[in-house]
Amino acid sequence: MTPRSQPHLLAFPDAEGYQLLRPAEIIYCRAEGNYTRVYMQSGRQLLVTRKLREVEEKLEKNGFLRVHHSYLVNLHFAERYNRGDGGSLQMQDNTAVPVARNRKNALIDVLRGC
Repeated sequence: MTPRSQPHLLAFPDAEGYQLLRPAEIIYCRAEGNYTRVYMQSGRQLLVTRKLREVEEKLEKNGFLRVHHSYLVNLHFAERYNRGDGGSLQMQDNTAVPVARNRKNALIDVLRGC
């Protein structure tokens, strides 16, 4: 199989090398200082050695949206938006991801376009 025919993969560095991940299998990402924890559809969690901002740059064209300073979500896995100060986004794995007040309107605009 040539690299062109392989499913869409992105390489993210970790402590031992690189994790090859399919963006379509990532539910959300959470900042942990200078690292990012990636939550996968399989239930696996990975710690990559990149800031969330750097991960966002790789994923933003794949249906991901930054909804909070510490969270980047794959909108394909969002099930419900719950109102509140900023509110929260209920993900398929039952995680309630907080939405920052200053990012709420951008999220709602995207959701209305779905």
